[in-house]
Amino acid sequence: MSLNRICIIGISATGKSTLARFLHKNLNLPLIHIDQIWWGPDWSEQSEAAVSQQLSLILKKEDWIIEGYVEPLSQERFHKADLIIYLDYSGYRSLIGGLSRIWKKQRPEMPQGCTDKVDIEYLKTMWFRRERPEIESALKKFKDPQKLVRLKSRSELRKFLKNKLHLT
Repeated sequence: MSLNRICIIGISATGKSTLARFLHKNLNLPLIHIDQIWWGPDWSEQSEAAVSQQLSLILKKEDWIIEGYVEPLSQERFHKADLIIYLDYSGYRSLIGGLSRIWKKQRPEMPQGCTDKVDIEYLKTMWFRRERPEIESALKKFKDPQKLVRLKSRSELRKFLKNKLHLT
């Protein structure tokens, strides 16, 4: 299996960025965080046209790891990927990840001034997995399920990394 282009998706706070940094370090592939493309300083949202243009340039490259949320532009990313890793974790696991953000001043993958506001609505989004229907809808449109690896827990992720990618 060629692993030059990898997408990592999942609901908020499941560890997408952490996994992406691990794969970047071990596979020596360029790392792109969707949050750095979608958001400008202080949570200023970029236009869909600007995001689309930047993603198109990235997707033309021979190798990359792209991690982040599923948005309307995901289909091209899925199509060009050699592997899509879906961290389909429980609401509880996501909530634990979200709560850990309370103590972080700023996540390294976020633009300047974009610190997480951990409030009750954000925590409910994680607990009830409110982002999951959008991800599932995007995946239903995707026509190459052999590229998709759906992982339900951190232990499944560790097994996948060890047995399929030969990484520990």
